[in-house]
Amino acid sequence: MRVAILNSAYTFNNGNSSPAERARGAAMVEFLAADYPRDVRWTEYTPSAGPALAAARNELHAAYGISAAAPPQAVVDSLFLASRSLEAGQPAALPTAVFPQPSQSLARLSQPIPLPATRVATAMVERELYRIDNDRVTGGGASGSGGSGGGGAQP
Repeated sequence: MRVAILNSAYTFNNGNSSPAERARGAAMVEFLAADYPRDVRWTEYTPSAGPALAAARNELHAAYGISAAAPPQAVVDSLFLASRSLEAGQPAALPTAVFPQPSQSLARLSQPIPLPATRVATAMVERELYRIDNDRVTGGGASGSGGSGGGGAQP
């Protein structure tokens, strides 16, 4: 979870990520959005994190041509496979069950496009991660944070 938060925030908020990094970042947002309803660690985060991640996931599906019917694990697996191929300079094979128009999806991954909901969501959960880390170190609570503070599982 921590790696997905930090890497996706960096990817979508630094402005010069590569196509392989964008594919990995999208996979991580998919994971985070799917994980949010099930993982107790999210109880420490602001309640707006879940809806923000869902909006980011929807934005990425629309931007990269990901099928709304594709199961989250298939999306994650396909995007990680694509990122490895792109990083190796090889053509990425995207399954049509996840990417109905694979060549169009690859073209979109190749060009940086505005993803405002994704930028906001990934920056928000990154800030929340740092807030939670700080609360654990200082013994602070959720004062003014909007989250439940200190109640989730420890890493």
